[in-house]
Amino acid sequence: RKHAPIQKFSRKLWLGTYLGVGCIIVIPLAVAVIPLSPSLEDFFVNGWVYMGSTLFIGAPNKQKLLSIISAYYGKLKDTKSYSFSWDRIGKLVEEMFSSKYNSLKQIPLNFYGNHGTCLFKYFVTIEDPQYVYTWVLLGVNIGCFCIISICYLWIFKQTRASSVRVNSKDKKMGKKERGLYNKIALMIITDFLCWVPLTIASLLRFTGTIDVSATTYPWLSSIILPLNSVINPMLYDNNISTMIKNILSRTPTKRQNSKSNVRDMKSRYQLRNTEMRMSKLNSSLNTSPS
Repeated sequence: RKHAPIQKFSRKLWLGTYLGVGCIIVIPLAVAVIPLSPSLEDFFVNGWVYMGSTLFIGAPNKQKLLSIISAYYGKLKDTKSYSFSWDRIGKLVEEMFSSKYNSLKQIPLNFYGNHGTCLFKYFVTIEDPQYVYTWVLLGVNIGCFCIISICYLWIFKQTRASSVRVNSKDKKMGKKERGLYNKIALMIITDFLCWVPLTIASLLRFTGTIDVSATTYPWLSSIILPLNSVINPMLYDNNISTMIKNILSRTPTKRQNSKSNVRDMKSRYQLRNTEMRMSKLNSSLNTSPS
């Protein structure tokens, strides 16, 4: 009976852990899959590629397609892009060609197809239908960064205050505080260097100040985002950081040992030569006539 509250607490703890892990897995998957939903193509598809047709060059958006459709069918009642769905535009385009014209293939330019890196579309403009979705997620990332930074600083402040109350002259405690401070600083700095420049570049692209989409996507996809993902486990896991420190500390030690071994060999060689010379000198003195 006495252990019943502990068992209930442990069950709640495990249940909360399972729910947290489930949310961590499900929410990113949902964020990644939502732009690919066919029912939401009006919010995430930028244009359509028409294979085998010289009339539609590249991947025209709704406004360009509506201008061509209006020129073909005559003046439409409303040529605003938001009043026409992609499904309706596709049917109008199909009716422009006869049934014998079977080589026309329609391929949507979806959310991940705007660049060859197939990344999340961070750099949007006011003309992109998905700019609200992108900015909501960028805002969530910046908000999470601010909350995590505040929590880390609060943890460090509470740890330092408790160590001062216990023993302010303990060297081991001071060393642990410095280690904790360095780890917290690295966590905040790496997250800052990853998400804040990305958000600033996205804002400059959205306002039309600079065009960073063509030059930034390659190194963003191959360096910044993967590097931040690789560094985070090293910072959070003490075993990984300890292993890296041991590897780095062993390298100069081996070099020093090799240098000291070379010096010892030289000194032994010189001592041996000196002993041989002294023995030759003694033998010559002994054999000389008195």
